[in-house]
Amino acid sequence: PASSIRLSHKLSFCIEIIMNSESSSFWLQYHPEEFRFVPRVNEAKCDVEVAIVGGGISGVGVAYWLKKSGFEGRVTVFEGKSHISHGATGRNGGHLWPQSKIPSKEMVEKYGMEEMIKIHKFEHKVCRLVEEFIEECRQDPNDAKDAEKIEYVKTGGLDLVQKKEEAEELFKFFQELERHSIGTQLGHEYWDAERCKEATGGDTFAGALYQREAAQLWPRKLVHLLAKRSERMGVEYELNSQVKQVSLDSDGTSLLKFEGGTGEIRAKKVVFATNGYSSALLPKLKGIITPVRGQIVCTSPVDIITLPSLAQYDSDYLIHRRSDRKIIFGGMRKRSSTGEIGVTNDEEVHPEVGAGLREFLENCLPILKQQKDFKIEREWTGIMGFSVDDNPLVGPLPNSNGNQFLIAGFTGHGMPRAFGCSKTIAEMVLGIVREEEIVRPFLPKRFPQLND
Repeated sequence: PASSIRLSHKLSFCIEIIMNSESSSFWLQYHPEEFRFVPRVNEAKCDVEVAIVGGGISGVGVAYWLKKSGFEGRVTVFEGKSHISHGATGRNGGHLWPQSKIPSKEMVEKYGMEEMIKIHKFEHKVCRLVEEFIEECRQDPNDAKDAEKIEYVKTGGLDLVQKKEEAEELFKFFQELERHSIGTQLGHEYWDAERCKEATGGDTFAGALYQREAAQLWPRKLVHLLAKRSERMGVEYELNSQVKQVSLDSDGTSLLKFEGGTGEIRAKKVVFATNGYSSALLPKLKGIITPVRGQIVCTSPVDIITLPSLAQYDSDYLIHRRSDRKIIFGGMRKRSSTGEIGVTNDEEVHPEVGAGLREFLENCLPILKQQKDFKIEREWTGIMGFSVDDNPLVGPLPNSNGNQFLIAGFTGHGMPRAFGCSKTIAEMVLGIVREEEIVRPFLPKRFPQLND
């Protein structure tokens, strides 16, 4: 039978995309030959039970969890590009790292500390869900090879500071985690300067918070495997299908219109998995979710040291890939006069941000100077969706009668949240979500302007 992954073109063909440009994402080199693309069966109208807008980890995750839950209705994912996972999921840093942040005073006052602790535990649960999915695929003869290609490895991670005063504050922060039973119980340790030196090969850092559950993987291969399994369960993927408008009718159904006049589709339920681009379809989200551009470099192989995952000030992040020994390092948005806020062009890099990335590697990890033929091989950008309160928006859209849902605004922290949030959205769509599974600080209704 023909695959249900389709391109909106007149001819059937098979695509293999290999991107070797130095300015293309390291993760986008890969495109699986297993998927065969064919034209749409119906270019005019085609009713579906659930329409999902966006083919990243969130959208594909929702499709997967709907079918995994036994839903038999028609589920279609609409992706504007010619292949899935081309956005933030295919351009990120390759981390799977549950957070270590103490919540703000404002968030605690609004929701209570119990909800804040719930977020910490939720992220650990999501990381386990990803690990369990990969392991399940490893045991399936149909998917074992693809599961191995995801290159999932737990490395542990260090959130680093450079000044003595910062290290003292970080230790107090660790004690606060301990006080709320989310410190050592969730894999955190405080590391002093000496332990940081052993791990990084230099004396740049004064202290760090270690997280043992931090892992690395190939994000796009994870999403492609999710798509492959969901496609076998009946999910359809419409590629080159850029949704330009979604309207909610009085009967509760939604009408989707596409760029280029390629027809209209009516859906009983719609899920917007559009992250940084959400306000283009949902104008009320302007000022709530803002696109922010991140920039990343990939180095030549480094074999003189084996680094754990590293982060600095919750904005700069690094993995040392175990399979090919290359370093993926991103961040340094502070080197841009705009902080890259509101930038949506992911086809170019910012020279000052790039200079900052190179300077960090040279000055903060001086051991790399001993690596023969060390160089930057690739550099790219990706668009994130930052929410105004740093938490994603996950749940039904107000005034949609439970027929439209949003999963977006992950604020550069999607990998340890999106797969679990997509499960929550699927259960909300099906009406089977348990109250204890809902993270209240994530619900869209927390913003009054969405309730108008």
